[in-house]
Amino acid sequence: MLSSIVATLVIGAGISHAAPASGPIEGLFHNSSRSVPAVHNANYVRNGTAAMLKAYAKYHLKPTREMPISFTNALRKRQDGSVTAVPNGGSEYLVPVTIGGEPLNLDFDTGSSDLWVFSQLLPASDLVGHEYYNSSTSSTYRDLSGYKWSISYGDGSSASGVVGTDTVTVGGTTVTTQAVELANSISSEFQQDAADGLLGLAFSSINTVTPVQQQTFFDNAQSSLDSPLFAAYLPFNADGAYDFGYTDSSKYTGTIEYAAVDNSKGFWEYPSTSYKVGSTTYSQSGFTAISDTGTTLILMGDTAVDNYYAKVAGASYDSSQGGYTFPCSATLPTLSFLIGPSTYATITSSLMNFAPVSSSACFGSLQSVGSGSQNIYGDVFFNAYYGVFDASGPRFGFAPATSAGSSPPTSSLSSSPSSSTAAASSTSTTNSATTTSSSSSALTTTSSPSSTTTTASSSSPTITGGVFSRKGYLDAYTFDTQVGCLISAMTWYKSGTCATYIATPNGKLLTS
Repeated sequence: MLSSIVATLVIGAGISHAAPASGPIEGLFHNSSRSVPAVHNANYVRNGTAAMLKAYAKYHLKPTREMPISFTNALRKRQDGSVTAVPNGGSEYLVPVTIGGEPLNLDFDTGSSDLWVFSQLLPASDLVGHEYYNSSTSSTYRDLSGYKWSISYGDGSSASGVVGTDTVTVGGTTVTTQAVELANSISSEFQQDAADGLLGLAFSSINTVTPVQQQTFFDNAQSSLDSPLFAAYLPFNADGAYDFGYTDSSKYTGTIEYAAVDNSKGFWEYPSTSYKVGSTTYSQSGFTAISDTGTTLILMGDTAVDNYYAKVAGASYDSSQGGYTFPCSATLPTLSFLIGPSTYATITSSLMNFAPVSSSACFGSLQSVGSGSQNIYGDVFFNAYYGVFDASGPRFGFAPATSAGSSPPTSSLSSSPSSSTAAASSTSTTNSATTTSSSSSALTTTSSPSSTTTTASSSSPTITGGVFSRKGYLDAYTFDTQVGCLISAMTWYKSGTCATYIATPNGKLLTS
């Protein structure tokens, strides 16, 4: 086991503290690190109905069961009433990004292709609880005169504004002339979300900027990556990560299986023509699916949804919730679905219970995708699987995710009995360095006028760095693998364990 971790100190400017949680998440990484944390939002509370309506609005899905306007309005009223001054935590994972040197917490969305942010152009009331991008303070910002962007969803939520370019950094990956869409108008639904904007990771063909569409951050960054891919690790109820340019074998088990992607509609889309409820196999001929980190639920065709809940005692469609509910004490079967021609992904029973709706009823993680034939596999899928978005095919890869967080699920891969397993080895760089676990109570600190060193017991990492000026940011690596970060709330994240530090202006690094 490695006994030491080298830390790189990056000097940062002062920041504001208007973030929705404990402060902005500002992990800044050494250039060799291509991973960025996806921090689980402590304020996020699962609401199945809200997750359902968000997906329907985003994709303009047409419901096959009654979901009246009065119900949608009632949901909005409940949301507006529950949060009066700060965001309600609508994004489950927040990812630190810097734009023109300014830190923001963004929602990474593989189902859209815009990079838009809260900006100084918005009214002050819309900025409450958010970090925001101020283009006037960035020396690297360039306005794209006459360029505009606009997004609108079926539930009435919308955002729009102007466009410029600036330097955008995600982990150790930097794009110097990335199109950044500055919001000058947003609806209340976005103001209440915990994210300070969105970074789209679908294909650039569905970017909304006019008069000329702009490239996504990933498309612009590909030439600087070891491999033209990124991977999503979003374990249940725990911090995760997005890995750019490589796959991290510590975050998955077994072999990554791949399915060819059809990107003609702008999504990471592939065939998904069969599924299983428990051990019973069903056909869904003609169906495709997309992998979407910007959707929470698993949405499938009505027949699949009905077949699943037919195996759940007491389950029924609840029009007041907009989806299937069941007694929270019910025994749930597993759900498996084909991704590509031959390999099933299996979602365990524990993940199929999305959230309670009352003291006795629970909302299911599987719900109807409406009248279409394109399934949507959202964060519930990524709670169980490490997902690889590879532009070289393009193709989508998946393997069971390693456990993290509280009560993590296990998952498995299986092959279709009618075809052989499509075993494909990854062409990306795989980093398999082993990391150590740390204890928040075992750390001591020493300092000198020119350097800061943190020492620890044998079970904790040794961290070295330079002097702090104003506020500092520490990142730790083992052989170029980022294994932890000190964020602006002064919390050290490593392997799910936190040790808290206080940085002082005179260069001392103190434990608390």
